[in-house]
Amino acid sequence: MSDRSLDWAVQLVIAEEAANLLAERMKRLVRRPPSLMILDLKDVLVQESMVVLEKADCAGEIEELVLRSDGREYYLELATDTIDMARSFSDFEDLSEMVDAIAAFKDGDEYVLHLERLSWTKFCTVRVRADKPIVFKRVFVRYKVY
Repeated sequence: MSDRSLDWAVQLVIAEEAANLLAERMKRLVRRPPSLMILDLKDVLVQESMVVLEKADCAGEIEELVLRSDGREYYLELATDTIDMARSFSDFEDLSEMVDAIAAFKDGDEYVLHLERLSWTKFCTVRVRADKPIVFKRVFVRYKVY
């Protein structure tokens, strides 16, 4: 093999490696369409604590979260890369008067908590914590993962 052929082969290998590296970088830069996910649980007994949603190493958005329970004695814990909070149903009731994305109210014999538009860029954990057993007639979460 001549020096010229060897140079050409080396340049070809270098070009292929550069193309592979560029393709890998492009995969990270190109934004894929979000995946719509739905969690829909019925008649869930929470003794002390239950993780409703846990996502890591991704961005996303909770479009809608609905909790229907037989009582109001529980806390909803929300943790993302931008917030970390635990609030009672009563706290959400107070906030619902001021914030459009929050609704907390009594519907017949059930207590309803409805949250919308909660975004994160790195991680999200939603947990329900109760001091005594509570039944959630419905746990519904519609969210997107990017």
